[in-house]
Amino acid sequence: MGYRIKPKKGLKENTIIENTAAIYFDFNPPIITNTTQNTMVSKLPQKQSLESAFQELPILLYPNPASDLITIELEYMDTETSYEARLFNSLGQMVARRDFNYKRILQMDTENLPTGIYFVAVRDQSREKMVTYQKVLLAKPN
Repeated sequence: MGYRIKPKKGLKENTIIENTAAIYFDFNPPIITNTTQNTMVSKLPQKQSLESAFQELPILLYPNPASDLITIELEYMDTETSYEARLFNSLGQMVARRDFNYKRILQMDTENLPTGIYFVAVRDQSREKMVTYQKVLLAKPN
């Protein structure tokens, strides 16, 4: 079983097409799907990874893998700008946050966090904008 569509000719750029389906099993009432929206474009946008979207401010993140403590070092720091570091778990939940307080080096305690992949995001507090993003692995010794 398959499904295919062919758009009508002459659709304007960025036309939104909504679709809902009714799925029938035997003689039971139909199951109605969520409504989807598809935007018709002549050219697909370029994919941009999350990492490349934030690589504006170079940082050093060490050690990686880490166990009890990670160090975040700004390679360049605007002395007029206040930065903060946020640590997110693999579910996207913020598990730690620290301000740089106009220092280039910041240490974050990770002793009470479980082993796993985490993400460090550094934020420019004055412009309220994320400026860099890196992964770190927390691996606890046995």
